[in-house]
Amino acid sequence: MIGGDANFRFGQAVSVNGYVVKSFSSLPETDTKNLAARAGFKYEDRTYSLRLSYLDIQENFTNEMGFVPRTGIRKFTGSPGYYWRPRSLQSWLRSMNPHIYMEYILDPQGKTDTRLVMYHYSFWFQNGSFVEPGVEQKLENVPYEFTISNAHNIKVPAGLYKSTEYLFMG
Repeated sequence: MIGGDANFRFGQAVSVNGYVVKSFSSLPETDTKNLAARAGFKYEDRTYSLRLSYLDIQENFTNEMGFVPRTGIRKFTGSPGYYWRPRSLQSWLRSMNPHIYMEYILDPQGKTDTRLVMYHYSFWFQNGSFVEPGVEQKLENVPYEFTISNAHNIKVPAGLYKSTEYLFMG
């Protein structure tokens, strides 16, 4: 395996990072499509935040030194946010932070494998505590049936699975 990475900061608010890794195999059929690469961007100041990333793990990439959850994917993430500090509430409320997190994972043909969209609204108090209500919408494409438990013959059929979760953290 060979690779390289970089992390650059531009002032206090902007950072850019990335890596590229190539794996090697003695099998000729896995001598192509054996790269993993990631690029990320982050902007954060006292009012706005934006994080973007792109990850590509090709079908024949093998990571013998770590963990790769899935090969043959392209993953896009984005997270915009806003920090609001209302002066009229500053005696007890430090800031409010509405933010969204979006994650899309595509298969080698460009079809959606996984989609996650999270809508959260954080409230940070002057005493250091916080509360954060949110909604998370998930979609998972299961391309073929698989068995979870052979002992109980539990199978998950192929199909598109959607769910919505509501949460409250504090």
